[in-house]
Amino acid sequence: MSHVGLAVSDLEESLRFYVEGLGFEPGLRFEAGDDVAAVSEVEAPVRSTSQYLVKDGFTLELLGWEVPGVQGSPSKARNQVGLTHLCFEVDDETETEARLLVLGATKVPGARVVVERDPAKISIVVLADPDGTRIELLRRHGMQP
Repeated sequence: MSHVGLAVSDLEESLRFYVEGLGFEPGLRFEAGDDVAAVSEVEAPVRSTSQYLVKDGFTLELLGWEVPGVQGSPSKARNQVGLTHLCFEVDDETETEARLLVLGATKVPGARVVVERDPAKISIVVLADPDGTRIELLRRHGMQP
């Protein structure tokens, strides 16, 4: 797998969220124009910026669309076809949640659970990133991520 792409409404806000909040490192960044319109399934004219972020061998591409702007909204239900969430293993879900809330995340009501699973108990907290994409924070108790 190469990467996962995520359209965002404010590239700099999302960059700060994923770097400061979840520990990603900025990678390649480039501007694109009408040459990517067809492959992006967006009608020209096009002006966009791709910012790649890397963490633990995973690459996330943040796509900032200047022209045309972003449209639509992320799914509100996990049984909707398409990307449902991004999951990150964390050492402390409460501390990570607090940090992400300061960086623009919003709480998803009732989206917190502790489950007994072999070989370890897990805690899950689900938040929405600044654009509403669901972010799952997963902690395996007694095990390192």
